[in-house]
Amino acid sequence: MKINIKVETKKEKYSVGDIIVTNSNETYFIYKDPKTSRYSFLNCNMDTWASGSFETMDKLFEDLRSWTNFKHYPKSEYQLELVPTN
Repeated sequence: MKINIKVETKKEKYSVGDIIVTNSNETYFIYKDPKTSRYSFLNCNMDTWASGSFETMDKLFEDLRSWTNFKHYPKSEYQLELVPTN
């Protein structure tokens, strides 16, 4: 007997504001520069970039996959709370 099951490959959907946590436990969010329309990963303190800036989100994630594994948390799954730090 042969069983054919059509399984669609689920393509991960990323959007600006989603959280990315790398293997080294660094936390970044997806940022789109309003002036250049390029995508980058910006850390939570908004003072460090994970890598360069890219024309498309696909290229941004292609670069990320080339140097680390990561976990993705869509912005729909978390609530942003601004907390003062010293």
